Amino acid sequence: MLIFYHVGMLYVSWGFHIKSAHRITALEPLMLVLKPWRLALLFLVSGAATRFMLQKYRIGPLLRSRSTRC
Repeated sequence: MLIFYHVGMLYVSWGFHIKSAHRITALEPLMLVLKPWRLALLFLVSGAATRFMLQKYRIGPLLRSRSTRC
């Protein structure tokens, strides 16, 4: 859903760093429905990734590894 949301941002009228010359005004209501869920989905993906990393690494090395990355 996050990928579709960001692809849709190319075709709506509000601001985004890349734009298409083609506008799809019928897409805007769907984008407005998805907008409140995008941050929650990012947290879901991040939490799932952390959960799977915890199966492979112990908590100490994982925290150290994730804290030192830029």
